[in-house]
Amino acid sequence: MDHCAALPYLLEKTEFKIGKIYMTPPTKAIYNLILSDYIKVSSGENKLFDKRDLDNSMKRIEILDYHQVMTLFFLL
Repeated sequence: MDHCAALPYLLEKTEFKIGKIYMTPPTKAIYNLILSDYIKVSSGENKLFDKRDLDNSMKRIEILDYHQVMTLFFLL
């Protein structure tokens, strides 16, 4: 949870719009399960994000195979 819980908030409630998110297929599946549980047990004002935010974040995740090599370029 500590590695992924802020992701729906970051992607849906902040200005972070152009960055890409990469995960392996099992990581994406676990991400959805863990955060769906978080939404179920969270209440009212303490909720950082909702189901819609989670669903939108799922659409932005790009899948990489476990041993797939990717080169990233950063513009400063």
